[in-house]
Amino acid sequence: FGSSNIGSSSCCLQSFLELATSKQYAIMSMSLAPHPVGIKFWTGLWKDNKDLPYSAIHQKFQNWYGHTFQRNFGRYFYAHRCGMLGSFAPMVVFMLGFKVACMYGCTLRDLGAAQETAAAYGQSGYKTNPVPK
Repeated sequence: FGSSNIGSSSCCLQSFLELATSKQYAIMSMSLAPHPVGIKFWTGLWKDNKDLPYSAIHQKFQNWYGHTFQRNFGRYFYAHRCGMLGSFAPMVVFMLGFKVACMYGCTLRDLGAAQETAAAYGQSGYKTNPVPK
């Protein structure tokens, strides 16, 4: 790194600063796309909630979220009358059904494997005691 490189870098820096401070460089030639939600949505939220305490804002959000969730996904839930534990009923029914389906599939698999083994090793099966004479 000689002294000639230092002089050229300061020259480049000077030309960059001149370009950056010029009016021509500061003008943007593009425009941004409009926001997908829109600025009115966000400013409306701010205006509605800026003077409220946190507990009131939280309560408003919980009400909005609960109603929106119920309207959109309420059709997929069964109306239970068993209290808090009643909401576990669909999961329990699904788990029991899944277990029965797995047991049935594994039983069919084991029966098929036993038949294939019996066919390969003769009618007595594999590793069975011989027929007494």
